[in-house]
Amino acid sequence: MGSGRARHLAELAGVLGVVGSLVFVGLEIRQSAEATRTATVQDVVDGWREINIWLATDPSWVESRLVFAEAEDPSHLDYSTSRTLQAGWRTLFHQWMIGHYHFTQGTLPEDLWSGFVVEIEGLRGNTSMRWVWETEGPKYAPAFQAFMNGILAAD
Repeated sequence: MGSGRARHLAELAGVLGVVGSLVFVGLEIRQSAEATRTATVQDVVDGWREINIWLATDPSWVESRLVFAEAEDPSHLDYSTSRTLQAGWRTLFHQWMIGHYHFTQGTLPEDLWSGFVVEIEGLRGNTSMRWVWETEGPKYAPAFQAFMNGILAAD
């Protein structure tokens, strides 16, 4: 009878050890997921800070958009204006694509992603953005292409 009771106590201790381990692993996964979300938000914010510094300090970006607006045929823009427009919009497209990816993966909160959407929707009528998207859009992730094409088609 003593060995049966000892065996039951050993089994109970084993079960408690397994349950305790599972709880510990669950807590570690939750902490890891939260750390990933926090790091993602910080990376996105850092990216926007860098873009805003660039937009605020690079007069060629503004000038290229003005030249584009006045051009009768954008395909005849000089190389510098064309490359500046492409680089500027590609920078924004990349940042938007990164945000879209993280939002779809659940690592970017919806309230932060909604800021991206408001910005993109506000720019969808911009002809220079549409011009660059026509050639550059296919270079981006298919899910992001579908998202952008949906917004651009909403006009």
